[in-house]
Amino acid sequence: ACVRVCVHVHSFRWSFSYGLPATDADSQILRSSGRRSDGVLEISFSIPCQSADTNDISVNGDHYFLFAAGQAYGTAPSYHSSARRWFTDELVTINCLREVTTATPTTMPERVLRVENITDSTVTVVLSHPVPSGSSRQVVVTTPASDVVSSATLNAGDSSATLRSLVPNAVYRVRIIDGVANPSVSFRTEAFSGTPTGSASYDRLQAKWAVDVDEQTVTFALTSSTTGSWLGLGISHDQSMPNSDIITGSVDGTGAPLVEDRYAFSNSPPSLDSSSQVRNPRASVLDGTTTISFALPCNSADPEDISLEGSRYLLFAQGPITPSGISYHVWRAATSAVFISCQPPTSSPTPAPGPAVEITSTTDSSTVIKISNMDSDLPSSGPVHIGVLVTAQDGYDILRTNITDASANILVDHLQANTVYTVTVTEGLSSVPVVHTGFRTKAFAGEPDGTFVNSVISAEWKVFPSRQGVYFSLSADAGGNWLGLGISEDAFMAHSDIVTGYIDNNGGVAVQDRYSRGKTRPLKDPTQNIANQRGSVLDGSTAISFLLPCNSSDVVSDVPLVASPHFFLFARGRQRNGFLGYH
Repeated sequence: ACVRVCVHVHSFRWSFSYGLPATDADSQILRSSGRRSDGVLEISFSIPCQSADTNDISVNGDHYFLFAAGQAYGTAPSYHSSARRWFTDELVTINCLREVTTATPTTMPERVLRVENITDSTVTVVLSHPVPSGSSRQVVVTTPASDVVSSATLNAGDSSATLRSLVPNAVYRVRIIDGVANPSVSFRTEAFSGTPTGSASYDRLQAKWAVDVDEQTVTFALTSSTTGSWLGLGISHDQSMPNSDIITGSVDGTGAPLVEDRYAFSNSPPSLDSSSQVRNPRASVLDGTTTISFALPCNSADPEDISLEGSRYLLFAQGPITPSGISYHVWRAATSAVFISCQPPTSSPTPAPGPAVEITSTTDSSTVIKISNMDSDLPSSGPVHIGVLVTAQDGYDILRTNITDASANILVDHLQANTVYTVTVTEGLSSVPVVHTGFRTKAFAGEPDGTFVNSVISAEWKVFPSRQGVYFSLSADAGGNWLGLGISEDAFMAHSDIVTGYIDNNGGVAVQDRYSRGKTRPLKDPTQNIANQRGSVLDGSTAISFLLPCNSSDVVSDVPLVASPHFFLFARGRQRNGFLGYH
C-alpha cells in the first residue's frame, strides 16, 4: 500500500536539525514524476506506508505535514525562506489498512439507544421504544477496557434509566445486554458538575472553568479536536508568557493523563515546578477530540504559582508531542482580563433605587449626560439638589454643576478627542457619590471612512482634506502593550511604514513613526511625521489615535497614503520601559 501526494519537493532526505537535510542512503521513493507549466513546478511521488529504513517515518497514523519551497542550485536545494514554509494546522490521519465491512446485526426497535443529561457522574440512557411486555433489558456502562462500572434493569414498559457512580472527564460505553445483540454508544462525562464560572472558545480549543468555594479550587477543562497533542493553560498578569504559571496536559501511550505544573521564565519551554499543585488530573479521547481537566488551588503557597484570585489573563496553547516531551506550540491565544473569586457569595439588602446615569451622543468633543430615577427619599417639595461633576483623565474638572430637576439632560462640550472622562453624581447635600461612571470621546469627528475589526484589535480611519491627512484610531484590550499600524504595498512587514503607540506607566502617550526594513523591530524615523497623538485607557481597553499626512515629505521612510491602494497591517505586542517586544 502506498500514499500518493503532490507537493513542491526536491529529493528524499532526512532532517536531524534545522540545517539542510541529508540525503538518505536508501531512497524509498517508489515512483516520481514532475513538470513545469506557466511558472509552476509540480512534483509527484509515491512512498511506502511502512518503511524499513530507520531514517523514515511511517506514514500510517497521525502526523503533521511540513511543506517548503526554495531555490535549487544544480542538484542541491538551498535554504527555504521563512515566507515559503508551511505546515498543517492539525494532525493528518492516514490509514493504509483495507476497510473491513461487517454485516449489520438485526436489532429490535427498542434497542436503538441514545444518551442524555450527561453530568460528571451520571448519564441517562434512552431507548427509542419501551421494552416490550413480558421482557426486560439489562443496561451496563463499561470502561473502554470493558470493566462494568454501573448497571440497571429496564422492565416492560421502561424506556430510560439513569446510571450513576461515573467519574468526571472519562469515556464510557453503554450497552444493552439481551443475549442476542449488544448495541452500544460511547460518551464522555463532564469535567465538573454544575454551570461553568467562565469559558473561552477558539477555533482550535475550547476552555471552561468552575470555582469550588468549599474546596477553594478552580477546575479547568480544555478540549481540542486533535489527538497526539498537548494542551496548555497559562495564568498571567499581563497576557504574555514570561513569568506565567503554566499547566500542560496530554494523554500518554496507555491512555492515562499526563498533567504537569510548570513555570515560564521567558518565551522558552516552561520548566517543571519543584512542587506540583495540580489536583484531580484527568484526560480522555473520544472521536478524535481530546479533553484535559484538572483543579488548581485558588491561592497556592508555591512561589512558582500565581494566585487565581482576582483579575488574571488566561493563556491557551496547543502543540505536538515528541519523544522528548512537549515541543513548541503551533497555536496560542489569550483572553482579556478574567476576574475569578473564590469567596462565598454574600447577601445584602437590595439598595433603594438611586439615580440612573446614561452617557449618550458622544462625539470627539461633546457628550450628553442623561440623569433620571432620582431617589424617592429626596424632598417632594422645594429644590432638589443633584451634584454633577465631570473630570478629565488628567484630574482637571471639566464641569461642576448643581441641578434641581430629578430628570435632566446635560450637554458637556469643549471636550478633547480620545480622552476618558469621569462622571460623578451626588444626591442632596451629601458629597458622597452615588454614581461613578466613565466614558471616552471619539478619536475624530464624523463617521469613519473605513474600519477593521477582529477578536483582538479594532481600527477606524477617516480622511480630512482640510488637514491634508488621515486620522487613525486603534483600540484593544492591551493592558501595558503597544498597538501598531503598518502601511504596506504588498501585505508584508518588510519595507512598510509603521506607527506604534502605547500608554506608559505615568499615563503618558507615546506614538512613534517607524520604518520596517525586514521582519525585525522597526526603527524610529529621523523625522516624526505624526500629529495629534492621543491615547486613553478605559475598563482595560487602550485606544491610540493620530494623524498622518496624505503626502509625507519623508520619501525614504514614509509610504504616501494617496499614491496607490495599500494594505493596512495591525499588531499588538508587549512593551516594557519603552522597549517594544515582539508582536
